[in-house]
Amino acid sequence: MYHHLTNSHKILISGCGGGYDIFCGMDLMFSLIDQGKEVVLSSYSFTDPKIIVPVGEKINQCCFKITKDSPFDEDQYIQKIKASIKKPPKFILDQMEITEEEFLRVSFNACSQSEKIYFPEYKLVKYLYNTYQLNIPMYCFVDSGIKQLIHAYDQIQELEGIDTVILMDGGTDSLMTGIEIDSLGTPYEDISSIIAAYHSNVSNKYLYCLGYNIDSYHGVTDENFLKNTSNLIKDNGFVGSYTINKNNQSTQKYIDTFMHCDPECSIVNSLIVSALEGHFGNYHPDWIQHRLKDSQTNVHPLMCLYWIYKLDNVYMNLKYDVDKLKDTEEEFEKAMLLKLVD
Repeated sequence: MYHHLTNSHKILISGCGGGYDIFCGMDLMFSLIDQGKEVVLSSYSFTDPKIIVPVGEKINQCCFKITKDSPFDEDQYIQKIKASIKKPPKFILDQMEITEEEFLRVSFNACSQSEKIYFPEYKLVKYLYNTYQLNIPMYCFVDSGIKQLIHAYDQIQELEGIDTVILMDGGTDSLMTGIEIDSLGTPYEDISSIIAAYHSNVSNKYLYCLGYNIDSYHGVTDENFLKNTSNLIKDNGFVGSYTINKNNQSTQKYIDTFMHCDPECSIVNSLIVSALEGHFGNYHPDWIQHRLKDSQTNVHPLMCLYWIYKLDNVYMNLKYDVDKLKDTEEEFEKAMLLKLVD
């Protein structure tokens, strides 16, 4: 769609907001592969570093490469965690109104109703290979200062020959500039990714958002998102938008892939899939009902739109002290600076 990727040959799709954002790039990934382009994946990971570090190939102190052959055995890891968890006395469990089995499960994955380890990056590359014979590496970013994250992008570029990076945001809070005060959403990972990708050596850089209005429960308003998009239109930083559709093969593969990678761990993707299937309003998919409970949702067709921006323009609109942020080496430095808007 559009022509901004016509001359791109090897593309890094990077989940910029953490967790399951990378799944929002699956429709795009399958479409690019059908066009004959090569794709590499990366994710600002929420997976416990104690899981990633032992099984991943170290690229630098904040980046680890995961493949289908990474030595991760979920069943063995579950048993290891169970053995290490100190179980509370029965009277404590009674007061908490949970069983010992429920306590153990919640201790290592609060999202799931069954015994599963939270490791979406590994489960994604494994499923892509087993189902679609796609042997695609995944680079996981663990928390650090942005300086190391910039180095990680540069090292991936050198290792893989990347000519284009696409940051993928599940939601739209990556468009918040920092002055929106009470409607920033969850900017921590998004802003880190935007600054790092901007300062990397990759030639072509874009930001995609999927899930319009989906992070309103984090305070992000339609007005601020659309206003910031309008400002980017003025600066020629808005590429365009298009709808993904359940009747397209790439969208069908996205839905299939997500639904086989512990979908209960992602409310964002679950609501997008619900919108793709034609649900509307306060709809709760069965597999995340235990998480949503009585929460109000607002599922609608506009959640199925990809919004595409030139990353350079998005970066230039930020009101944070980006010069200081890009040089942060420790997590606490970054956390402090992201609270201060220029």
